[in-house]
Amino acid sequence: MKSEKLIILIVDESILFIDRMIRILQDLDNVRIILQANSHSDAIELIEEIQPDIVLMDIFLRDNEKTGINLLKEIRTNYPSIEVAVITNYADGFYRENCKHLGAHHFFDKSNEFDLIPKMIQDKVMP
Repeated sequence: MKSEKLIILIVDESILFIDRMIRILQDLDNVRIILQANSHSDAIELIEEIQPDIVLMDIFLRDNEKTGINLLKEIRTNYPSIEVAVITNYADGFYRENCKHLGAHHFFDKSNEFDLIPKMIQDKVMP
């Protein structure tokens, strides 16, 4: 991790989900900045500019041609120090295994593992 507190990027097409995550994460002691993006292209732009510590992302994004899977591949290839957590409603074994194989550090089901996300963030040990 680059700083004393984390910079987190949330990438999801749902504004409601992003707002809910921001409300939950903004009070954590080790979070400095929470950024948001609704599409693959917006996420890449922010990643190139800011290089967050953690990206919380969905599999399906607004871009018709680029999915969260594409974003995961790009992050792992070009920004290997960024930690990636996939948070999705498509949490079946296929996507879970595929994302882990592609380098996701964490994989959460939005419907029943949502409460694990703040703990994962809070447990990050800062230098």
